[in-house]
Amino acid sequence: MSNVDKVMSALSKKVRRDVMRLLVDGGELRLFELMEKLDIPQSNMSRHLKKLKLAGLVQDERDGQSVRFRISNGLNKKEITFLKAVLALSESR
Repeated sequence: MSNVDKVMSALSKKVRRDVMRLLVDGGELRLFELMEKLDIPQSNMSRHLKKLKLAGLVQDERDGQSVRFRISNGLNKKEITFLKAVLALSESR
């Protein structure tokens, strides 16, 4: 998380926080799985994932014709703890 402003901007939308909740505990989901779980069309989901990716929070990997997403390997323990705290605080509201 090199840029706090990018991270906070990326987490400003509920749908992006919901994506992070699904991925934060080491999960890995394909694009269509995220779309199904959050009931969001592909174009919207792709836009949200791009914002998370640009903020350095998620990374993707092509698997044939599908794309899998997971928490970025670039995040250290302290950053993941911070992320979990932000997600927990926003969930309780």
